[in-house]
Amino acid sequence: MKTMKSFFAHHRRDLALVIVFVVICGVLFFLPTGFENRVAKRAVRCKALVLEVDDAEIKQLGMVKTGDQPVRLRLLDGPFAGREVEGNNPLLGQMDRDKIFRPGDTALVVLSLD
Repeated sequence: MKTMKSFFAHHRRDLALVIVFVVICGVLFFLPTGFENRVAKRAVRCKALVLEVDDAEIKQLGMVKTGDQPVRLRLLDGPFAGREVEGNNPLLGQMDRDKIFRPGDTALVVLSLD
């Protein structure tokens, strides 16, 4: 028991700093960031099967691809399941974020109902 007391006596400042950081993290976790409502209130998220793509508007600059990829989709779930819609896949030129779709792929879709 004496060793625990001496441990806390020697590390009192470190323990206080850890407690301060835990409290700050707890407060920051519950603060609103503004990203909670980044998708329109009337938007529906669902899965879709890619039926057709048009790569004519895609421009390749070295390894990076930019432009728009029009796609035809069949919605697989949600209130509009079974419907076919046309959408757009904007390519930003960021290889870690862009996805070029091919027929047969499954896509996550956000339908804006406004």
